[in-house]
Amino acid sequence: MRLPLVFFNTGPVPIVVQDLRLQFPEESEVLLPLPWRNSWPQLRPVSEDQASMPAVFAVEGRKAEQLFIEFGAPFPGFVPEARDYVISVEARVGHRKKWQPLLTFTLRLAHMTSPGQYITYSNSPREISADDRQRADAALQALAAKLGKQ
Repeated sequence: MRLPLVFFNTGPVPIVVQDLRLQFPEESEVLLPLPWRNSWPQLRPVSEDQASMPAVFAVEGRKAEQLFIEFGAPFPGFVPEARDYVISVEARVGHRKKWQPLLTFTLRLAHMTSPGQYITYSNSPREISADDRQRADAALQALAAKLGKQ
């Protein structure tokens, strides 16, 4: 899952981001967070994309950094359904010992009707039709079955 993230440092001193992860805080069956797998030059996947391995980066004081972060997949420990999930992005920063929550939002997986293809989906709160929800459910189940056979 590739997400566009903007890190803004409100203080005067640089902050060093050592690692990132994605959590599903309201899902009891998800045991492991999704780790940071790659960084990308843009959100929309294209054939010329070149992934960068996760690497420590600094956010200068009173500056912002925009990154397109890919978190690990397949989803370990559960098969996602075509519904909304609350997800939380957390960071390990150089001046703190524990993971720090950065952002919590609703991820609308019912919009993801072709999970076997790496394409961009809107995460807008618009309603989707019952047919679209059924197609998304079927597509997620098919992808899970395919991944289970590998």
